Amino acid sequence: MRRPTDGNRVAFRLPAAEWSRFAAGLLEQGIPTRVVDHGSALSVYFDDPYGHHLEVTTYEADEVRRSTH
Repeated sequence: MRRPTDGNRVAFRLPAAEWSRFAAGLLEQGIPTRVVDHGSALSVYFDDPYGHHLEVTTYEADEVRRSTH
């Protein structure tokens, strides 16, 4: 079965605080995620119920790292 976004994803950008809340919310809801540290950015990848590949990124990675330690 072909997925609606095979090979593509829709990406969104959030400030650090909103990104942290969003990523935590995905985990709380049991949605499978993959977090990637790109150095200057952090991204969380997941699929919606329809199979669309989604990415939410913050370019305030240092602020997120400081808030989790």
